[in-house]
Amino acid sequence: MESDWVIEPAEDFRAYTTKAFKQLKIARVVLVDDLAATNVDAAAVMKAALTSDEAKTKLQPFFEGIDISIENSALGSQLTVKLDQMPGDEVVKIKAALDGAGPSPDAEDVALLTERIPKEFEVIVLSPEKWAQQQDELLNWCLGDRRTLFLFDQDLDVDGLDLGFSKGADIIKNISDNHAEYFGSRWFCGIISHTLKKGDEVERWKLFETEFGISLRFFMPIAKENLRAEGDFFLAIYRTLINIYCEHMKTLTEIGLQKSLSAALERLDALDPLDFEHIIVKSSEKEGVSELETLLRVYSIFHRDQVKLEFLKEATSSQFSDAAIAVKSIADVRRNVALDSRERLLKLRVTEVYEQANLVNGFNDPLRNGDVFEATFGSTTEQFILIAQPCDLMVRKNGQRSREDNFKVAVVAPIEVVPASASQPRKSDTFLLPNFGADGNAVGIINFAKATVANLRILDLAVMHKSGHCDVDPKTLRSEAVGFASRAWAERAKEIAKYFDKIAKQIEAARKDHGDGVADLIAKAIIPRAAMSKKFAELGTYQGSKFSYPLNRVNRVRDPLATSLLSAFGVYLSRDAYEHDFSEVD
Repeated sequence: MESDWVIEPAEDFRAYTTKAFKQLKIARVVLVDDLAATNVDAAAVMKAALTSDEAKTKLQPFFEGIDISIENSALGSQLTVKLDQMPGDEVVKIKAALDGAGPSPDAEDVALLTERIPKEFEVIVLSPEKWAQQQDELLNWCLGDRRTLFLFDQDLDVDGLDLGFSKGADIIKNISDNHAEYFGSRWFCGIISHTLKKGDEVERWKLFETEFGISLRFFMPIAKENLRAEGDFFLAIYRTLINIYCEHMKTLTEIGLQKSLSAALERLDALDPLDFEHIIVKSSEKEGVSELETLLRVYSIFHRDQVKLEFLKEATSSQFSDAAIAVKSIADVRRNVALDSRERLLKLRVTEVYEQANLVNGFNDPLRNGDVFEATFGSTTEQFILIAQPCDLMVRKNGQRSREDNFKVAVVAPIEVVPASASQPRKSDTFLLPNFGADGNAVGIINFAKATVANLRILDLAVMHKSGHCDVDPKTLRSEAVGFASRAWAERAKEIAKYFDKIAKQIEAARKDHGDGVADLIAKAIIPRAAMSKKFAELGTYQGSKFSYPLNRVNRVRDPLATSLLSAFGVYLSRDAYEHDFSEVD
């Protein structure tokens, strides 16, 4: 079976497992599986071997050094001792030989799991009944310098026995209720299951927590399917071993963030109303910034500082560092990640670098440097990015910008999307957007040389709609319908309505005086372009008093990358130019 790992040439996953076990001082692996309950005893072996030469031939390899014959008067006691000392997976094979059939798939899984464990580590396979008898002894054996990895089959068949458990999760719950402090310091636990599909472990992990009331840090599910490939088995064991340390770091983080949240809210609540009004309302109005944006900015100052203060506390810092060091020691065994993990990491990175459309458009957020637009030209769709000084984009309290019609205010530049593997080093006239696209596995190449001056009045239409599309009916555009949080943008809506209403009146006047044909020609000539380049010449349409542009704001590049983009564009504009060399010849 193919592994989900990115496999390097001649990788030795058994060596990785050995190194990880030694790093965490794991000396023993205990597997509890109902397939170890086979009811094999000395009497059954004697009956089969002494009545059938074929059965004797199959059974003899399991009992080296024992004379399986009628002449051996101590045969029964010798077989009993041997069976008691025999590993569970070997007993499973004997049972299959006695039944005259090959091992079942589940029995093969047990044998395969024990095979995956490097030989230098002790492996014990127990039936549920044997575990019930020996659990105290097995747990007491564990110490800080000789730890155990316990693997419990989830789907145990206990045949109605009153053992105090019926599922592997029940066993872990019992251990955690009585010995929670020893997880990670004396033992680690995993739940194996043949009903669990590879790749669904984390989802089922969450469900097990709810169903059985076990803290996530005490266990990790493992699909038996992972046994089929050494790389997948190592990944499953690796995830199980690091889980408790990662969960401990998460817990410390959650506690710290909760305390920080309370402290930050107290500081926010303590602001004098005069100060609060000036910061949130007056300063926002003056600069044309959303009041909510300013509020979030102030809160982030308080929260950032409180989080740092909380994590600087000696006890928290020490515990967090210890857990991080433990995880790193195992991670250093093999640094490559699984393919599905890589996909998840890329998507998380996307949310860090780009603000998604619902967060930008859902609040009717004003235009910002780094806003990405999608434009449809006939049957093709292209993406463009808005590049502008933030102060030039700000709408003042009268609904206008300081330099509304200055051609230098803002540009839109095309974005070419290529696979990350095909990306080239950045040139002086380009800027690279990493982790571009929904999956984060592409690069967006911004071409400064093809940037064109943008008409902000048209791009502003995206702010009027929670879908981010660009159309307007000046007769119906009302700030109350949009619901702006900023008074400046409520005034901006009126300005936009007046701007397009003036154009609509010219078109309708031509229609009244000269008919539809002339009106359509006038509309085609005077409908504002979204940008100056010829490509945008006929992008907009007018029909029934409504202006429509096949433009949609699809996301936003976050800072600091957006600031870097603006700086790079500034450098491009200020590049040196020299006279051509007329002495050069072909």
